[in-house]
Amino acid sequence: MKTILFFLLFFPFVGGFILAVIGRYLPRRVAEWIACASVLGSLLMASLAFGAAGEKRYLLTLFDWIRVGDLSASMTVYYDHLAAIMALMVTFVSSLIHLYSVSFMRDDRDYVRYFCYMNLFVFSMLVITLADNLVFLYLGWEGVGFCSYILIGFWYSDVANATAGRKAFVLTRIGDVAFGIAIALFFLILDQLSISRSIARRHPSAPEQPPFWPFFYSGVPWANPRSYPSSSGCRTPWPVLHPYPP
Repeated sequence: MKTILFFLLFFPFVGGFILAVIGRYLPRRVAEWIACASVLGSLLMASLAFGAAGEKRYLLTLFDWIRVGDLSASMTVYYDHLAAIMALMVTFVSSLIHLYSVSFMRDDRDYVRYFCYMNLFVFSMLVITLADNLVFLYLGWEGVGFCSYILIGFWYSDVANATAGRKAFVLTRIGDVAFGIAIALFFLILDQLSISRSIARRHPSAPEQPPFWPFFYSGVPWANPRSYPSSSGCRTPWPVLHPYPP
């Protein structure tokens, strides 16, 4: 199972890396195959994991990233029934988008750059979906924000697209700062950054399976990341902070 989870994240990351490094030297069809195969491979891993996991929960530590005093941040995957559904949805929709993009980008000379960004976007989305450590989740959050910025402004020679990309970059920084503050408060109050450990020690009055805990529930309400405008990036529900799509 842990091998499946590893390749679930590994495929889109490696696809994006290959396209970034040598994609420009590859024939068009080869680059398209790499981009699509990496996401389809991730979809296959998500399907296998969904079928094998059942009601079990899995933790996979890729490696320890930061360890300073009481602060410990590891790149750890937490896989439960909610993560299973979300990973399957992310990879399925992303696979459809990649397959459609092969035809959509057929006359664009920057197709390699586009597919590289798309692979990295899928990887970042999966990190958000599967991360156990909030710092690792924040890394995925930053990856999604960066890929949104470069994809929104992909045709940067068009002034409207370039302007939309700049607006996206500025507004997502608001969400990044707010989310970072919420994570810092989370650590100060609970002395750890693990989602799975936080679920295990949740407040006694919490529901049996609180949705998206700890983001939708916290024993200390003002430490809940949802108490901050961290959603004010490109997926904000606030109309006043949602002006950048052209």
